[in-house]
Order: sequence, then structure tokens, then C-alpha cells
Amino acid sequence: MNETGEPDPNPMFEGLGDRVLQVVGLSILTVGCLFGNMFMCVVIKCNKTLHSIPNMLVFSLGITDLGVGLLNSPLNLVLAIAGRNIFGANLCNWYGVIIMVLTQCTMLHMCLMAINRYIMVCHPMKYRSVFTRKSVAIFIGIIWSISFLMAFLPVMGWGSYKMYQTFGCCLPNFLEGLDFMITDLVLITLVPTNVMIFCYFMVFKTVRNSKRKIAAALKNNKHAASSNLRKNDKKKRKEMNITKVVLMIMVSYFVCYTPFLILFPINDIFGIYIPYWAGKLSAIFVVGSSACNPIILYLLSSEFRKAYIAMLPMMCQGRLSASTEHGDDDSVTEKTQVKRI
Repeated sequence: MNETGEPDPNPMFEGLGDRVLQVVGLSILTVGCLFGNMFMCVVIKCNKTLHSIPNMLVFSLGITDLGVGLLNSPLNLVLAIAGRNIFGANLCNWYGVIIMVLTQCTMLHMCLMAINRYIMVCHPMKYRSVFTRKSVAIFIGIIWSISFLMAFLPVMGWGSYKMYQTFGCCLPNFLEGLDFMITDLVLITLVPTNVMIFCYFMVFKTVRNSKRKIAAALKNNKHAASSNLRKNDKKKRKEMNITKVVLMIMVSYFVCYTPFLILFPINDIFGIYIPYWAGKLSAIFVVGSSACNPIILYLLSSEFRKAYIAMLPMMCQGRLSASTEHGDDDSVTEKTQVKRI
């Protein structure tokens, strides 16, 4: 985008091959993101065994990832198909708001999930008083409110959005709104990242200490103490399995975002040339992060894997839990009719 706010006539891609590859890659990831997260949300919604506090957070994160597939990816695809920047100033602002809301919302969700795991494993007695369905709904509302507020600040005058042609997306102008970018970086990235590191470090430290206590009790033949510790250890193992899944969600997020977070400041702040293919590939990885979570849940959670396998045939036949409930009602009426006969 030029200084007057008009669409920049310069193409965003070096050649037709780059454009085709990006369109194909984005299309595949968009379909995977939409289907995977929609399927995951339906599974959680229809399976009562998955109606837990951690899965409530996973469901909300899935809604955020659905937003990436419904709002972010289509705009990115439009730019890829056009092969040049066709967005004016207003559309670029809205595109920037969408990217910022969804990115910040994802980061804050992962921070809340880390805090959830920390309290559950390290302070289990306080868990039910801190994490209730009502409090989690309030926390999620606060996350979305903060994300929208920070995303709209550049539109309201604190900073501005601009098109970064190397990456094919609209983001806050780092050089013109330096104070906003530093504030956003500290509040939405650095603080949550450090909170997550602390939470997971304490979780693994607590589990390790618990195992040492069990080993020491067994060594000293303290049967009563060791049996109690074993019971607690079983609970901790179950929570640890959930923690590992949540941790992998965080790791996949940072792995997918790392190329972009490295290339973006190199290109924008230091003015070093970044090849178009590198910029576009880093942007595709960002979209890919939203398609990873359903796969991680399937691979690492036996509970989700069983629910996926049970739900997939029903969805293919156009039936969900509501239809099964109707089927149960019909079977009950049929049995009563047989008894009457």
C-alpha cells in the first residue's frame, strides 16, 4: 500500500509458481482448519464425557481457530489469487483487526490453559474454587474483550495498520506506532509467555517431587503412606496426561509462529530483504498452527481419539447426538408397545 492509501500496483509475488504454491497450500490448510476445528467442537459439544473445565478451554480455542479459517485465511487467499495488493486502507484496517484479535486471543487462551494446569497439579485444593464453569466463562469473556480492545486501538489512532507485502497480511505499523507495539508485545506476548514457562516448569517439578516421595516411601516400607501417595500419583498422572496435550498445543503454536516472528522484524525494523517465498511460507505456517490442535488431540488423548472415532460415522451419515437421543426415545416407545401387545 502506498502513502496515499491506494492499492499498491507492485505485485506481491515473484512469479506465477509462487502464487500457485501459496494458493494450494493455503487452500489445503484452510479446509483442514475448518473441518478439523469444527469436528473437534462438535465432538466436545455432543460428548458429555468431554464436558470438563480443560475441554471448555479447548472448545473456546477451537472457536478462535475456526475464526482463522473463516475470516483470516479467505482474505489471505484473495491476495494470493490476485497476485498483488488489492486492499485499500479501510479493508487493510479490518484485515489487521481480524489478525490481531485471533492471534492475541490464541495466546491468551494458551496462557489461561497453562494457569489451569498449574493450579490443578500444584494446588489441587484451590482448583474447584478458582476454576468453575462460571469463572471460566468470565475468563474467556475477558480474553476476547482484551483482544478486541488491543486490535482496535490502531484504528482509533494509537498506531496504524499497513500492508506487509512480503508476508501478504496487514499488521500494525511497527515504526510509526512503536509505543503501541511495545505495549502489545509486553502485555500479549512477553507476560503470557513467561507465565506459561513458569506454570509448566512448576507442574513438572511437582510431578517429579511426587514420584520421589513415592519411591522413598516404598524404600522405607511405609505401606500406608505409599498407598496414599500412589492414589495421589494416579490422579496426578491423569492430570499430567492432560497437561502434556495442552503443552503440545502451546509448542506447536510457537513452532508455527517462530519463522514469522524471526523474519518480520528482520524485514520491517532492519530493512533486510526477505525473499517472497520465505515470507509467504512463514505466513502459511501461521495459518497451519490453527489446524494442528485437532490432530494433537487425536494423537495424544485417548479420550478424544475414542470420541473422534465414535462421532465420525455419525457425521458421515448426517446424524449427531440429537438423532441418537431421538432413536433412544423411539426404541423406548417400541418396547412399551411390545409390552402392551
